[in-house]
Parts: sequence; structure tokens; C-alpha cells
Amino acid sequence: MNNILLLILIVIVLFLIIRCVNTIKNNTIENLETQRKLKMNPKSIKKYVNETIRNALAEQQNNAVQGAVGPRGERGEPGGVFLQQGMIQNVKDPNKIISRNNYGVSLKDDSIYTPNERWTLRSDGKLLSRTGDSSCLSIDDDEDNSLIMTDCSKAIPWDYDNSLAQIRPRNPLNNSGKPQCLTLNEDDIELQECKGDFSTMPEQSWMFR
Repeated sequence: MNNILLLILIVIVLFLIIRCVNTIKNNTIENLETQRKLKMNPKSIKKYVNETIRNALAEQQNNAVQGAVGPRGERGEPGGVFLQQGMIQNVKDPNKIISRNNYGVSLKDDSIYTPNERWTLRSDGKLLSRTGDSSCLSIDDDEDNSLIMTDCSKAIPWDYDNSLAQIRPRNPLNNSGKPQCLTLNEDDIELQECKGDFSTMPEQSWMFR
């Protein structure tokens, strides 16, 4: 009887030993396979990690549930096309550029640059200041056609003549029928009757840049 119990105990111990050996062998083979893939090379390790993460993310996306489509947003304003854009520089004195101030415009030195010197001539003729408050260049009929800044919805349209480099109101002022041009007058800018081109009257010629 004792011999039978001893034999059974020996068989159990052998079974446990064989099982442990197989487990260690399998783990060793897996570790060797992983090391073989990585080859202990930093680039291989990085590639292995990236592939693992990419596969995990792909599996997560495949299992994700797509939500319902959100409501349609408001329709934006039409347009988006502009004719000219940039700083407005005088041809006679390239150091002078048109700058927007609180109520109108003035001339500034080209070396002093701020967003007040950025302009966009829109497709509708409105000369927009790029300071972000939707103000455009216009004229004040009560002040002898002085230049002012106002809301773009109330501003007059302007035309830029590429051949003459002139900026002038699209519609004649004071029913005179004679076109008026933005004109450099020493250290000021004003509207005067258009009298020439960039070679004979460079004070009235401007470049967008």
C-alpha cells in the first residue's frame, strides 16, 4: 500500500516538473522571437512600438460607433474675391504709405508698419481696412469730400486703374463728371481732379504691395 502511494506521488511530481519545463520553454521561445524581431536595434524597437500602437488604434476605430450628423451651419457671406490687397504705396514717394487712423487716413513712413497699413480692394469696390472692424475708406460730403473711415455698408466703391495706377471713386463727385484721384499732397492725402498718369502726375499713382 505504501509503495502504491509513493508511486502516485512520484508520478504527480514528474507531471508538475514536465509542465513547468514546457511553460519555461514556451516563454523562452516567445522572448527569443520578440528579441529576434527587435534585434536590439533602436530603429527596430521604434518601428515595433509604432506598429503595435497603429494596429491598436485601427482596431479601436473599427469597433467605434459613428454618431449622428450634426446640424448644418449658417451660410457665410458670398464673395471672397478681391481685386487688390496689401499696403498702398505712393509712386512719387515710395516711402509714403496710406495708413488708417480713428476717423480717416493719413500718410506714414514705410519703415513703420502696423496692421493699419493693410488694405483689401474687394470685388464690390469697397476699400477695406484689415484691422478687423469692417471699416472701409469713404468720403464725407459735408466736409468738402474729406476722406473718412466708415462701415463698409455705407462706404463708396472705388476703382483701381491698373494702367494709370490711380485710385478713384467709382462714381463722379459733386455731379462734376470729372474723376477724382487719391493724391499725395506733401505729407497729406486728399482727393483731387485726376490730371495725368504715373509719369506726369506720380502724386496720383499708387501701388498695392
